Amino acid sequence: MNTSRVTPGGLTEAEGVSAARVLLAARPRPTAVLAFNDRCATGVLDVFLRSDVTVPGDISVVGFDDSHLARPAHIGLTTVGQASARLSRLAVGRAVARLRCRTPGG
Repeated sequence: MNTSRVTPGGLTEAEGVSAARVLLAARPRPTAVLAFNDRCATGVLDVFLRSDVTVPGDISVVGFDDSHLARPAHIGLTTVGQASARLSRLAVGRAVARLRCRTPGG
């Protein structure tokens, strides 16, 4: 049975620690965690490590934002990167194109 659950977390390592404690107490335990960002994910990893939960053996952990925290080998964090500048340019370009299509004569 596949289920999804949202556990409140936040921006910081401390909030990741709190969320990880909730996840460890859950039954069944999750098989994967997608954290809000890499800072939160490092808090999750810390709790799992101290609780003898192997990552990714017991639970996979993925961060988001491809920050410098994910790069050290001893952290071993999988992270999702995003090209913020490129995404911003594309979004503004598409918004401008839509506005031009709505303008009389444009």
